Amino acid sequence: MKLKSIIATAALAGFSLTQAAAAPTIFSRGHTDVGIAFEDGAFDLHVHSEEFGLEAESASDVLRVLPAAQNSIPGNPAFSFLGPSGNPVWILPQDGGDAEAAGLLFLGIGSEEIAPGTFSGDLSMALTNVAFTPEPGFAPFGQFAVFTVNSGGAPTVLMSTHDGIDSSDAATVTPGGHMHVNWAFTQPGRYVVTFAVTGTPTGGSPVTASASYTFVVKSWESETDTQVQSGEPIAVGVGAALLSSLSPIVVAPDQSGLFFATLKKFGANTALITPANDRALLRVSEYVPAILAREGDEVPAIPGSKIKSFTDANASVDGTILVNATLLSGVAGVVPANDLLLAIVTPGGLVPVVREGDPVSTLPGYNFLSFTSYLPADNGHVIGVATVRNAIEKKNKTIVFRGAPGAAPTILAATGEPLLTDAGTLVVKSIARPTRSNQPFGHTANGCIQMLIGFTDGSSQHVRFAAPPLLLE
Repeated sequence: MKLKSIIATAALAGFSLTQAAAAPTIFSRGHTDVGIAFEDGAFDLHVHSEEFGLEAESASDVLRVLPAAQNSIPGNPAFSFLGPSGNPVWILPQDGGDAEAAGLLFLGIGSEEIAPGTFSGDLSMALTNVAFTPEPGFAPFGQFAVFTVNSGGAPTVLMSTHDGIDSSDAATVTPGGHMHVNWAFTQPGRYVVTFAVTGTPTGGSPVTASASYTFVVKSWESETDTQVQSGEPIAVGVGAALLSSLSPIVVAPDQSGLFFATLKKFGANTALITPANDRALLRVSEYVPAILAREGDEVPAIPGSKIKSFTDANASVDGTILVNATLLSGVAGVVPANDLLLAIVTPGGLVPVVREGDPVSTLPGYNFLSFTSYLPADNGHVIGVATVRNAIEKKNKTIVFRGAPGAAPTILAATGEPLLTDAGTLVVKSIARPTRSNQPFGHTANGCIQMLIGFTDGSSQHVRFAAPPLLLE
């Protein structure tokens, strides 16, 4: 696996499926078809995702050919239409199992929406033009082909630009039918492919319609690599949503990206997306976006609770993901004095580490008030800086604490309290935010973080705080 930058496109305002130029719909994976319909005497050429139940106009979509599609042209002379054997070629396969295993788009040609008998014969889907823009650093030419392979491995070429484009570059499409093919590209870059569909309605004259489809072919070697973007569909419960308003948070040590995203419903979408739960914490790894938590989710340890909003998130070297959330007041007994929650993300939901209002065990009378900064350390622990308050004495302190799910936080340092250092026991005056230099997110190899501590004698020290070692039974 090669490491890549995690890049999100800017949010697109005012999304609508009819606003094609402003808001493209992105198709990266799953069963998808170049759709051919016939309505009111005219063809309707579009893209339809079986995976997400999403339909978009051809002019508004981007079909992504991800790096996993890269292969080498076989030595079999029958594949010479793709170029010299051994050269790279990017292929969206005609086999659904192969596409799913590689995490690729399974792209077919579908005319199921046309009722049998509507046309007097088959339809012709002809290639009329291919405009290619190379990915920076690659050759300024790219060839395109569509072909099938039979059970014996022999190819049948339907379309190919290697010898130019003429009337032979066409696929026969049966009205009411469905077919899958191999889509091949010889260079990474952007291909705008134009097809013309022709057919003769029963008892009528021939009808033709033309549409262009944009394929973006990705390489492993790209200097910049869009991993996720607004307009991309994502599964939500029994339905789906479109990603919008992506806000990058951090690139995790494993090179996955954490984002906050707005979920937008479309069409007859069955997913329950409302303003109260349209915001989600997202992880994107190798082009695959996955929802980790959503507004409106319940925190299992606080039965009946609901997440109102997210503030921030972070990830540790060992994969621990930490999120700062606000709980909805007035639900499950949550009041504004304890609606802030610092929690670890697990497959079963958020697991609390510390919550506003929790008592500070070694500082009698003090309770957690807010979390200034926090970093997940190894072994599921958290090291953070927080403000705590004694409501009776009306005093605040800044503390460094270590926490873990199911355990009371341990106070490592606190303003106004003594701290044992190499210079002796000193009284803490100030605590700065964690230092993030040299290692991702302030971590060293053993999950430590460091921060600047000021003392009442005027001195200061960079103090390192470590998560405890993982105990093996």
